[in-house]
Amino acid sequence: MPNDWKNTLGQIKTNLPAGSPPVGKPKASPVAEPGSDKRPRISPPVSSIRRAGRAPYNFVPLGPDKWQEVARPPEAHSYLDGDKELLSGAIELELTALTDFYTRGMWSLPEFVKKGKRDHQPAPFLVGGKLRLPGSSLRGMVRNLVEILGDCPLDPVNDQQHFFRAVGSTDKPEDGNSFEPQAVAYRQQLGAAASKVKAGYLYGSKYSDELKWFIKPALVDPVYGTQRFRHRTAELWVRRPVYFHPGEVWADVVQTPDGDAKPGTLICSGKIPPARRRDGQPPRPDRAQWVIHAEDPKADAVPIPDDDVAAYRDGGVSQAIRKGNGRPDGSFEYKDESNGVACFYVEWHDREGRPHVSFGHTPFFRLPYLTTSAGAVPPAWSRRDRKPWDSAQALFGRLPEGEYGEKKTPDGRRSRVNFEDGILIEAPAEPYQSRPKPVVLGNPKPTTYQHYLVQPSQNVADAIHWDGDRRGSTTLGPVVRGHKRYWHRKGAVIPPVADKQQENVATFWQPARPGARFSATVRYENLHPEELGLLLSAVQLPPGCAHKFGMGKALGLGSFRVEVKALRQISRAERYAGFLNAGSLVTGEKNAADPAAAATALRERYCGPLDAFWATPRMQELLALLQFDGLPANWLNRTRSLQFGRVDGHSYNEYLQIGYPNRPENQKRRPLPPASQVLSGKPAVPDDPLPPFEPPDPRRR
Repeated sequence: MPNDWKNTLGQIKTNLPAGSPPVGKPKASPVAEPGSDKRPRISPPVSSIRRAGRAPYNFVPLGPDKWQEVARPPEAHSYLDGDKELLSGAIELELTALTDFYTRGMWSLPEFVKKGKRDHQPAPFLVGGKLRLPGSSLRGMVRNLVEILGDCPLDPVNDQQHFFRAVGSTDKPEDGNSFEPQAVAYRQQLGAAASKVKAGYLYGSKYSDELKWFIKPALVDPVYGTQRFRHRTAELWVRRPVYFHPGEVWADVVQTPDGDAKPGTLICSGKIPPARRRDGQPPRPDRAQWVIHAEDPKADAVPIPDDDVAAYRDGGVSQAIRKGNGRPDGSFEYKDESNGVACFYVEWHDREGRPHVSFGHTPFFRLPYLTTSAGAVPPAWSRRDRKPWDSAQALFGRLPEGEYGEKKTPDGRRSRVNFEDGILIEAPAEPYQSRPKPVVLGNPKPTTYQHYLVQPSQNVADAIHWDGDRRGSTTLGPVVRGHKRYWHRKGAVIPPVADKQQENVATFWQPARPGARFSATVRYENLHPEELGLLLSAVQLPPGCAHKFGMGKALGLGSFRVEVKALRQISRAERYAGFLNAGSLVTGEKNAADPAAAATALRERYCGPLDAFWATPRMQELLALLQFDGLPANWLNRTRSLQFGRVDGHSYNEYLQIGYPNRPENQKRRPLPPASQVLSGKPAVPDDPLPPFEPPDPRRR
């Protein structure tokens, strides 16, 4: 290695402002005191194969202590730090696709005008008819690893509410099929038999001067003290005005109003399996639905906070509700245009005392957990204070104001790294799929809390959901599992679109083929040696590992091998001290004689000995998720998604059953084993193949 690089690697920042942490020696963020949060950060291994969950993703856990703060990055007006020159240059990369990959392409302007915004381009990202890797996507791929390697906080975190329902469930594990850990939380928010739930009429923003949704409460019956009654009918998906005679529980709907009949609304939800009758007789053709009183003209309107409207739209509407099931208006959901539409609602406060209004189509509607994803991030790993810097922000920049609502501050920086597009070097004979095909690119749902939250044990009775445990205790509150990453799954078969319901959420695409090679350049300016080492650590991975890139990661797409081909340094002092040398421009640029050795030296300066760094428990979990070479023969079965459907003429749900074709056993809420256990198979994890599910019935399509 040239002496210039040896000198560069020996640079240490010594002229920091008073009180600043030295670069390369990050100090703990002051967001929490050491030892103040005793909740576990890593789920233990799952010893019973019948209790082990399975998914195409896993997690890099949070560290045991705190996220690491670094010094404020240098400003752009100088290339010096004291009397030391900061590092500028370029990293030349070669990227090879190991699997199919896909980044959505763009329409030309005439095509965009013709197609309209609703039509997605199925072809991959192309420039001049050739494949290309967008630099913005490469940037995101590397930044994700910088955040993990640099012990950065989880930021930003989706703070939307997660919805759940536990109708008819109990909090007693011995009740078998009826047990759900969140049953107590559901009853606490709704009350016994939904006693806290009120009835009213919802108005969308179109009917509000302040452009907010609100509810006008229904009248309270003066005799029975309630707003709602039960009524038996065979009607489904109905909301229509009626007249009725109220009773203590039941109401009689009358066809012709008389003097005693009250105006109200009949509300009928969708079809549910018929309940068994205790007398052994066949189930009744009708079922108990709902009748509510008309609006109370004297009651004050109940405003619905914007967050709760957004939460309803995001998680409170099922496919059946949105589909409408043949209703004349085509939908059963609430919209901005809703004008006095009957609803049920409950008022509550979250853990920070903020008021909320949740609402739905029956008294047993989907409820949000009190805890959001952000609320399950331990304070030591959450960015509660905007002032401290982390490594990802220091390298990739941050806005002077933005997500957190503070007043404008000059404490922002532009990015000091720039990712150029990956330019195609070589492509297979068929660069990408010739014809568009439909595919479902669904996202895993955090409501699967046995995967997304740290679990204290494999026992379902000990499960932690978003609001605590099955007893309603929050002593062991929820803790997110960490950074989610997808497994490499070479050779995974992309499931076809099964039915009409999947067609509604499917997209058309043409993924590119493996074997394509690209060259890309990453340019960096004003970096400390430790920062360049961290950047290189995220670019050139240990042997046998690969990056994940683009869309379709859950389906096994996007595995890339990335290799550093050259590492160039630019001496700004030399560059600006001269102009021409022997007729050529003075660039101040020098290549590292051995880029691999230079990269290793820089990484070791930041991380310490690499063997020791990758041997830490947290990095072992990341290493398992990065592994591409030498995966077990049954790997695709270990990391596949669970499914449900019909097998041998009977319903079979892999989320609730395990052991096909043997006698299935109910194994609810199976926790996800740590990534290292999935890779090693010790203790054993499920690797049985997909059951032979029957194709969808064409009559239902």
